Amino acid sequence: SSKLTSIISTAHRNHTRVVLTVQSFGWNSTGLTRQKQLLGSSTHRLTLARQIAAAVRDRGADGVNLDFEPLAPTYDAEFTALVRSIRSELNRIHRGYQVTFDTTGSIGNYPIAEATAPGGADAVFVMGYDYRTASSSPVGSVAPLAAAGYDIRDTILAYTARIAPSKVILGVPYYGRAWSTS
Repeated sequence: SSKLTSIISTAHRNHTRVVLTVQSFGWNSTGLTRQKQLLGSSTHRLTLARQIAAAVRDRGADGVNLDFEPLAPTYDAEFTALVRSIRSELNRIHRGYQVTFDTTGSIGNYPIAEATAPGGADAVFVMGYDYRTASSSPVGSVAPLAAAGYDIRDTILAYTARIAPSKVILGVPYYGRAWSTS
């Protein structure tokens, strides 16, 4: 739309990079089935990579972020193949486009080392929030820094044990939750 073009142009005039986000949520069976169908087909992965590269070029964006959450179990190699395919297609147009992908605070089955190796993503955007959700008990910070149990410090240590710190982008929350407590 012309509104998006205006937003991107304004961002660039203010020396701010803009990346498009592609999401595939597997939080329910329908989303998970769709994600598996996409990742499980080399044809579908290549088609998506080409569509992403064209959208980045046509919109004048600076790259793409993949928000696949959670990543379908056992599809880590296929996800890495998608990331590498996107990198390749973007490089055909112009070297220097940014490729990142989102992960949760816990690495889980995200192939962070493989997908950020040469020819892959530039960085991982770690969603450093939702350690506690609306149904959590006990209640507490959505992004605990020093807590009993897994916290932001544990997340950073886990990621930087596998990939260079320069490849880790920590997303922080600008929200909280309200809980009823006794």
